[in-house]
Amino acid sequence: VDFFIDLMKRTMLLSEYRDCDHFLIPSLLQHDYTYDNTYNCKFDFSETYLLHGMFQRLVCLCVEYVSGESGMNESFIIHKNFARFERFRGQRVKLSAREQIICLNASGDRNDVIAVIQSMLFKITSNVMNGRLKW
Repeated sequence: VDFFIDLMKRTMLLSEYRDCDHFLIPSLLQHDYTYDNTYNCKFDFSETYLLHGMFQRLVCLCVEYVSGESGMNESFIIHKNFARFERFRGQRVKLSAREQIICLNASGDRNDVIAVIQSMLFKITSNVMNGRLKW
């Protein structure tokens, strides 16, 4: 079991939740969420391809980021295609996956949030895709 937990952490498919007692595995979520179409920024992967699991990896990184920023933020919602964080750099942030696009909606100073999300996507690209993912 420890081997699989370590492997899933390294491949960004699992996030520790609530002081390492529980784990969040977004790729196991089955329910889609119907959301509004408003967004501040979109990351379009149609030039290459948004692989299955990329959105889930981004959600895992966001959960880890929020956990490190302010302790575990109990105020988030995660579905197969949608995630909402109430306190992401002091703002409400919504992420959604639509076909080949990841949409971002942030309240307040979204440039700061966009920079953090973009650096997470670069991390996923370099660690999982060997730099081949483009947006």
